[in-house]
Amino acid sequence: MQKLIIAIKEHTVFGYVFAAFFTKRKNKFFIEITENVSLMHSENQSDKFNEQEKAILKTIDSFSDQNLTKIFGKKKKTNEFLKTVSKDDIQKRIRPFIEKRLYSVIEKLKEYDIDLYIKKDKFNTLHNEDIIALFKEPASTVFNIEKEENGTKYYLSIKHKGIKINLNGKKGLIISNEPCSLLLDNNLYLFEDIDGKKLLPFFEKTHIFVPKSAEKKWFEAFAVKAIKKYEVNAVGFSIEEKLFPPKAKLVLEKDWKGEYTFVLYFQYGNDVYSAGKRLETKLDFDEANFIFVKSIRNKAWENKIVKHISNTGLISQLDNNYKLTKDGLEKKEQRYQTIVWIRKNIKKITNAGIQFEQNLYKREYFTQDISLDIKTEQKKDWFDIYGTVKFGEFEIPFIKLKDNILSENREFILPDKTIAIIPEEWFAKYSEVFMFGKKSHDKLQLRKIHFEAIQNAEIKGIDAGFKENIKKLLQFNDFEVELPKDIKAELRPYQKDGFKWLYFLQQNNFGGCLADDMGLGKTVQTITLLQKTIEDRKSNQKNSIKSKSDESQLSIFGQTEKEVESEKKPSLIVMPVSIIHNWENEIKRFAPKLKVTKYRGNNRHKKIEKFGNYDVILAGYATVRNDIELLQKIELLYVILDESQFIKNSNSKTYKAVLKLDSEYKLVLTGTPVENSLSDLWSQMNFINSGMLGDKNFFIQTFQNPVEKGHDELQGQKLKNIINPFILRRTKNEVAKDLPPLTEQIVYCGLDDEQKSFYETEKSKMRNKFIEMIETGKKKSLSFEILSALNKLRQISNHPVMIDEKYKGESGKYNEILRSIESLTSENHKVLIFSSFVKHLNLFAEYFNNENIKYSMLTGKTKNREEVISEFQSVNENKIFLISIKAGGTGLNLTEADYVFIIDPWWNPAVEKQAVNRAHRIGQDKKVMVYRYISKNTIEEKIIKLQEKKTQLAETFINSNNPLSDLSEDKIIELFE
Repeated sequence: MQKLIIAIKEHTVFGYVFAAFFTKRKNKFFIEITENVSLMHSENQSDKFNEQEKAILKTIDSFSDQNLTKIFGKKKKTNEFLKTVSKDDIQKRIRPFIEKRLYSVIEKLKEYDIDLYIKKDKFNTLHNEDIIALFKEPASTVFNIEKEENGTKYYLSIKHKGIKINLNGKKGLIISNEPCSLLLDNNLYLFEDIDGKKLLPFFEKTHIFVPKSAEKKWFEAFAVKAIKKYEVNAVGFSIEEKLFPPKAKLVLEKDWKGEYTFVLYFQYGNDVYSAGKRLETKLDFDEANFIFVKSIRNKAWENKIVKHISNTGLISQLDNNYKLTKDGLEKKEQRYQTIVWIRKNIKKITNAGIQFEQNLYKREYFTQDISLDIKTEQKKDWFDIYGTVKFGEFEIPFIKLKDNILSENREFILPDKTIAIIPEEWFAKYSEVFMFGKKSHDKLQLRKIHFEAIQNAEIKGIDAGFKENIKKLLQFNDFEVELPKDIKAELRPYQKDGFKWLYFLQQNNFGGCLADDMGLGKTVQTITLLQKTIEDRKSNQKNSIKSKSDESQLSIFGQTEKEVESEKKPSLIVMPVSIIHNWENEIKRFAPKLKVTKYRGNNRHKKIEKFGNYDVILAGYATVRNDIELLQKIELLYVILDESQFIKNSNSKTYKAVLKLDSEYKLVLTGTPVENSLSDLWSQMNFINSGMLGDKNFFIQTFQNPVEKGHDELQGQKLKNIINPFILRRTKNEVAKDLPPLTEQIVYCGLDDEQKSFYETEKSKMRNKFIEMIETGKKKSLSFEILSALNKLRQISNHPVMIDEKYKGESGKYNEILRSIESLTSENHKVLIFSSFVKHLNLFAEYFNNENIKYSMLTGKTKNREEVISEFQSVNENKIFLISIKAGGTGLNLTEADYVFIIDPWWNPAVEKQAVNRAHRIGQDKKVMVYRYISKNTIEEKIIKLQEKKTQLAETFINSNNPLSDLSEDKIIELFE
């Protein structure tokens, strides 16, 4: 069986090296070399060797002839290089290169079970006496110095395991010079204290002689160094040893990289030694008497100190330097961690008898204990936070650390100018407290909207009742409140939850943002809240009256009730003007006992003094902005902003105006609280809970820029934690189980003022014309004229530009539809938009083209129907499908859409139903929402009424070739009232 061995052999050019061989034992006296081993040759497969063997072979290959030629041969061939290499090159460059790797092989052989031989000749046999013993324990050098009358002689010997070995007359072989490895009598000795070249002379010489004339100089220069470093046998002179009690000192300094490092020193008497270097000894020479005084260092004690320091977590770097961590930390963080380490470990260090010092230029750090005592007192709408930080003997108000905490500056300067390092955990724990707190003398005042900051900081002093309320706010489903008795709506489960959440916010004087998806009933949840609030107010006021004297009680149903009525405050709902009518209808439908009025029109100012007669005031954003000087004087119960993204620009006049409104409570409704930037969120949150996210600049620097530009997930999560209790958003998918498969709703849109004037003018002309036709007996052509006029009024209800290209005004319905589309697409929904007028669809197509919004369109002129349908169904970015109701009413399967807009009503409800069925059909796995957009006080309302009542007029329009021939004159004129 073959066995791997390593052998020392003499290279013809480079001296002694290691080689690897496979061998076989021939008999008990010798083994035979069967093969040279090298990983460089393909015949020696690497899978024959274990990892330890591979490591040795790889090192041996590194000084093979081929590799040495590659490194030192300057592109010569191996044979040519070996013949021409100079002795100077070998001595100065090549041999040092080889010896480093020889020593590396020796180090590996110390750990691995591989035999080492000396190969003395060219034969392939190795005898038992050729095996070499490799000692793991290092040998040491002994200087033998004998002073005589005529001079001094000295020689070197070696010592291993306490046994002295003379070199003279022996055949020693230096395998490597530095570090030194010596082959002597088939033993391989390793040295840590000497260069092998210094041993060579003493194999041939018995000693080296120093004549009397050079003796003094030799002792001062050479002998002193030897006595310090080595064991010395002294003859003819004396070496006295002194033992001083040792001291240890750990000094904080800056290293060459500017990082903080600990330097360990040992002191013996007046002499200070570096701890990390070799154990040097101080030597004093009395040249008159040739006496050396040697100060001995206590190696065992020093090692104990080093071990104690290492056990505290410090890591040895270079020489006597120690650091807390390895490289990689920023300088500032490395400095902070170092000071924190000192504070935690200073007692361990000093208790072990190690003195600690700081040697930093004009800087001294506080290294004693730091503690914080913090508590809070609860007021009506805020918390008073008190805290004291103890830095040793100093007591500092916690408020004084505000700037440090917010700027993440951990260095706090104490009255004695020492620098304390603020505990790192305080920054995460108390940053929000300081972030939103207001300094007031020696305390911090924090509004209750920031209760979560108090909770995160684990500050004492919050009463159990408030904590319970907070728990309810975070889990509002557990909060119980009865629905108002006069609400006429059947709320779905998630709508009841939304109402409870809104009511709970009110009970704790918080503002809120209801951000449900479009179509989930933000309006009805809000109306329920208003109805409940007003019922509560009336009940409380009546109870208050009943508690008065008997005389007062007698008048409860007289003057006192009127007084109660006059004390009530109205609520103001601000919205896009196009949906004022929709709100009015919804309030009358769901809460008919609420008194509601619209604040708009040229004579609106006269209503202000009568606001007390109403429960709800409806107004447009522009109206509130224009009339804010009057409206800000009114005491309101609620200010509610619908489509609150209208105030997303905090620099706008609208935003600044609504901030001036005076109300007990505030609420915003929106499906898209963030449209373009987090600044949208700030303006709405600041409206409902002033100061909740700090001022605008603070918000930009703390949240907006880090999240939007820096993608800072930590700050993003922190922002979510702050706003989560005050914003409620449910998507349609989340509440799908509570929704019917199909939900239908009519959205009433107000006409823009210019649009309304245009409509009324045209309607009046038509009415007068038909009266004249009837009076003059031209009834025969009346049917055609009426149909034409009705279609014209329908188009004006959509947008007057459909019949007059010069029209420059707005359209209430057009603006409301666009707003709804933007809301839905931002929520990732797809919507089908049906119209009986291609002109109407073209208006939206033009807008989408200008805004680079992707859409599809299907009309009677569309030829590639399948391609258009497929693109809408399969392309996620395409969320809008404009469809002519005649071209798309049948034969389409558009189940990717979950919203359907009928943007102008058709006489025949069956046609609209067919349109709805394009989305609400087999294969649809989503709940479908249908919206019919109707311009208030126009012919469109009459069409809806005709659809609902299925009157003779509707049937006439649907089925008769001459639809108006049988109508009375009054019925015809009534259409234009």
